[in-house]
Amino acid sequence: MNVVLPPELEKRVHESVERGEFANPDEFFSQAAELLLEARQDDSPILVDDHWNGRVEALLEEAQASGEATEMTERDWQEVERQGLALTRARKKA
Repeated sequence: MNVVLPPELEKRVHESVERGEFANPDEFFSQAAELLLEARQDDSPILVDDHWNGRVEALLEEAQASGEATEMTERDWQEVERQGLALTRARKKA
């Protein structure tokens, strides 16, 4: 599969790879696709609007402002798991 990106988006993907957030662009897009497909669990379309774009921009800016990437610790992974389980429980209740 070949994907053509706008130059600014391609630059940002490469910057994420260079910061060590992803091993390569393939890993970036593999994770992005998984997140998108998980968000569409019920096969409903994801509406992309100004709110969505603003949220993505804010998250990217937050990530860039947070400094250099660091190695995940066991405690970090435990926190990720805790948050993921909490989200799963909340979705099941809804």
